[in-house]
This record gives sequence, structure tokens and C-alpha cells, in this order.
Amino acid sequence: MKETRPFFLALILLLSAAYPAWAQFSITDPTVERGQLTVDWLSAFYSNGDQRHGHELDISYGLTSFWAPGLALAIEKAGGEELRATSVQWSNVFALGKPWASADFGFEANLSAPLASGEAFAIQAGPALSFTTGPIKTTLNATVSREFGANHQDGVEFGYGVQALYATNFNLYVGFEAYGAVPNIGNAPPLRDTEHRIGPVIS
Repeated sequence: MKETRPFFLALILLLSAAYPAWAQFSITDPTVERGQLTVDWLSAFYSNGDQRHGHELDISYGLTSFWAPGLALAIEKAGGEELRATSVQWSNVFALGKPWASADFGFEANLSAPLASGEAFAIQAGPALSFTTGPIKTTLNATVSREFGANHQDGVEFGYGVQALYATNFNLYVGFEAYGAVPNIGNAPPLRDTEHRIGPVIS
């Protein structure tokens, strides 16, 4: 049976180290349900005085019980610029099983393409793990990514994402998300020059 699941997530980022060009933040859930259509709207807002915000429309479908491909459109507004669509992404989530009863393990593989000329493509892949303890669900992501094409950055970047959500009695989840990235891990910069962000989340 096909299920359509609308989902809204608002993320306010409160702590930021280095602030590079915009990158949308999202957590990959390693669970896949065959026949399930998922529509996610992700929004992120910065509170460091730069007044940047970005949004992502993400649509995925469980083709099998272990594979859910998807497409995402990223939109951003940076500084005094106009709101604009910046990239599209082909995503793939593979459910690889349950390491224990309350946990799910999977793998993601993504290809991102810019919508403006002179910008780089990117590939990204890595494992995802989620587990539930009472009303709290925790999801962990780890990825490596590499750019190619015009004006690409050299090296492989390591990234991580952590999400913890508490299920309330009002069909609402509250919690936090944290993200970090280390560019060019073969020649990594000092810790102070790497990216780490944390903030509250409502879904």
C-alpha cells in the first residue's frame, strides 16, 4: 500500500564555527518501506547576524524493501541576494538490516548537480544508524564527499550529522541536530577552521 507522508522540519542553527558557502543540512534515516512516498520540506536559519536561510524539497519513494531513491531541490537566500534554486540532488538510501532490535542500519549515496554554470558537482556516500530508546530516537550519519567539475575543491571531505528527537503526545517531535565537516581530510586544517554547528529542531 502506498503511503504519502508529508513532513516539515524547521532547524535554527545557533552555534557556528567557520561559515562557508551555503550547504543545506539534513539527516538521513536508514529505514526504507516499500511503496512509501515521502515528501520532506527542510528549512534552516542562521542566527549569526548574516541572515541566511535555505530550504530543500526532498521527495523519495521506496521502490523495494531496501532501496529508496529520491530527488531534492535546494533553495537558498544569502545576505542581500535573491532567493534562488541552487542545486538538485539524486539520493539513494539502502536499508541494510537491524544490528539489534531497536536499531536500523543503512547506507546513503548521493549525486548533487549545480543549477548555475561554473559550479561544481559533488558525490557523497556513507553509513547511517538509528536507534530508539523509549520516546527518544537518535540518528547518526557519517559521510565522505568529493567535488568534481568546474571550480571544484580538491580533496575528500568528511562530514557527520547527529539528530535526537523526543516524541511528544501531540504528534510532534522536538530535539536537536548537530553537524560537522572536515575538508580535505588528507591535509586537514586546524580544528578552529573546521565547521561544527548545533541547534534545536522541530518536526
